[in-house]
Amino acid sequence: LGPDNVLLVDGGDTFSDDLLGNLTEGEAMIRLMNAVGYQFMALGNHDFDYGFERTRELARIARFPMRGANIAERATGKPVFGDPTLVTTVGGVKVGLLALGYHNTDLTGDRDNVRALAFTSGIEAARRILPELRQRAEAIVVVSHQGSKVDRKLLREVEGIDLVIGAHSHDLIAPPERVGGGWLVQAMSDGAMLGEVALSLRDGK
Repeated sequence: LGPDNVLLVDGGDTFSDDLLGNLTEGEAMIRLMNAVGYQFMALGNHDFDYGFERTRELARIARFPMRGANIAERATGKPVFGDPTLVTTVGGVKVGLLALGYHNTDLTGDRDNVRALAFTSGIEAARRILPELRQRAEAIVVVSHQGSKVDRKLLREVEGIDLVIGAHSHDLIAPPERVGGGWLVQAMSDGAMLGEVALSLRDGK
């Protein structure tokens, strides 16, 4: 595989709860991800552990989008840090990416860190956004920090998703699990392993 055939993404909880992350308040992790060539990331609940403004600073350092369709800034009502979707060409195929965060982030850490943010249902966000995204892409990949139980519910209830790359619940889901009309994978947590999924497009499917 060459670089034109690879898409490198992260499901969140990326830069805290680690000695090097804590010492640099996440910056070392983001600079490593820049160097490796990450292209897209979903924000996890622990990605606000150093406070929302620090997460904003790290998003500016990152050379890739850090997003969450179901995480909105209360002041504007818009998704945090911008468009939670990305369409990119991989191996000649237009892949549409959608980032979903953890809907209960404000219940899993210091609420003062996220008072400026509103966390809502990722399933409802996907239902709202995917029809338009599907018009721009041949394959739809959701990068999710909802946990495997919610990801299975997402695949059963929302049409048009080809693959969910999950996180949060720290599960090993390999080989890919067929759910509804799509597939689900998850590669544990804390860099324990690098998950690899090969997608093939034939006759538009």
